[in-house]
Amino acid sequence: MAYFSQVLNIHEQRYSIRERELLAVVQLVRYWRCYLYGRAFVVHTDHESLKYLRTQEKLNDRQVRWLELLDRYQLNISPVKGTANAVADALSNHPTNASDKDIPNQDLLSCVILLPSQFWPIPSMSRRVINCAKLCLSHPFGRMKWIRQWAVDRDPVLTSTTTAKIGKTAIAKTIGNHPKQPEINSLMTTHLSEKDLATLREEYRADPEFATLSQKPVAPFTQDMGLLKRGDRTCIPAGTRGTKMLHDYHDVPSQGHMVVRKTTKALATKYYWKTMRKDIQSYVQACDPCQCNKAGTHSPLGHLTLLDPPTQRWASVSMGFISPLPQTSRGHNGIYVVVDRLTKMIRLAATKPDCTAAAVALLFHDHVYRNHGLPKDVVCDRDPVFFSKF
Repeated sequence: MAYFSQVLNIHEQRYSIRERELLAVVQLVRYWRCYLYGRAFVVHTDHESLKYLRTQEKLNDRQVRWLELLDRYQLNISPVKGTANAVADALSNHPTNASDKDIPNQDLLSCVILLPSQFWPIPSMSRRVINCAKLCLSHPFGRMKWIRQWAVDRDPVLTSTTTAKIGKTAIAKTIGNHPKQPEINSLMTTHLSEKDLATLREEYRADPEFATLSQKPVAPFTQDMGLLKRGDRTCIPAGTRGTKMLHDYHDVPSQGHMVVRKTTKALATKYYWKTMRKDIQSYVQACDPCQCNKAGTHSPLGHLTLLDPPTQRWASVSMGFISPLPQTSRGHNGIYVVVDRLTKMIRLAATKPDCTAAAVALLFHDHVYRNHGLPKDVVCDRDPVFFSKF
């Protein structure tokens, strides 16, 4: 469930009731366009006259403009009776200025609010459900019936045990009797079972970074119920768990396929592993929806231009690497290639895997500069080795 509200400005407050109801439909398709565009959906409203909007003979300019927008969507307006629209009334008529003692079912609301931290951890989308539960408990149209029939039955986070015991006394009893289980953090959708915890311990032992720390943690690392933590952040070993974390914080609809920086910020507050930034960057770059739907944020690329033809030998050269190749007995696994663009004469040099800009500059001095002098220009493929300290 998602909830959206907006305050009417001074001009919208002068609209007729029918136009204000239509404005609500227009605003919702604008707000949730990413979920509604291209899909058929139903709009439930207690204003039945909106059903005949397309067959109305006379429309003002504002209604024509809104109808043109709604025609882009595959929506079907379904009228409901006002007495059956209790949930929408509860969400839109919240007594914000009422004190706690004036809010009905305040004791039951306090039990519900305790659930996220003391009984089960819930994700961010489920927190919206609890917020909606607050509103409905504080409104005469809400109450416990709404909590049973909607918040519990439709939220996948709530377990069947909780659904059966969703009452003031049963909730308090369940919280007191339920054994504490290890959890990665409050954003996990499920607790770790004994099998998952055993698998996590094996991954700790197999991970070279956490193998020793999982047995004898040293500051700032600690161990809590089988989980290795660095401060308040849970350490994630190499394995399938990291991929699941990346999926939960990037692919799910509530996260919205965030960019590398925002995904890293969301993960780094709860989890830790050494190559987190690198793994997130690789995961986002390999995400198919991101590559297909997101526009590039870099500056416009320039037009391709032809290189000027060289007029002297070794006045213009091109260089690059051929790697990786089978490693030799001396530890070389690549070839450094320099080509004269005029005569196509080449110079070759063997390189090692840890070849740096200083090593490449030395090879260039020994094989090119010593024999042919310093060229006027160099053409390369923008390798980081060439553009760092060459």
